[in-house]
Amino acid sequence: MIGYEGKSIDAYLNELVKNNISLLCDARKNPLSMKYGFSKNQLKKYCENLGIHYVHIAELGVDSNKRQNLNTSQDYAILFDEYKKTLANRQEGLNKVLHLLEKHRRIALTCFEKEHRECHRHCISDHLQEKFQLECAHL
Repeated sequence: MIGYEGKSIDAYLNELVKNNISLLCDARKNPLSMKYGFSKNQLKKYCENLGIHYVHIAELGVDSNKRQNLNTSQDYAILFDEYKKTLANRQEGLNKVLHLLEKHRRIALTCFEKEHRECHRHCISDHLQEKFQLECAHL
């Protein structure tokens, strides 16, 4: 699990290479970014130039209207509680992650937030750890 907040595209890609990531799963609903290098097409191109596959799994993302007005830790807690309740409806996306993990062995889920506990990635990783006893690291 890796967020790109506060990282340059070079530092981010170096982190993927350093950790032997073979596939990057983009868990953003809308994989666009104002930050250079982190919109879907740019990120995919950079990853593939390094031999890292890229896939966008939109069904794991959070709708942009739900990310508005997140000002307090309580706002985030409410968002993540709601997200966890929807994981059963995101089974297709979770199954994709599991299938890709079997195929690629070393994958990373990505989104914006630097701290995984401030991002929906932690809901996904907690679920995968609890349900499938998968080891998840946060880069």
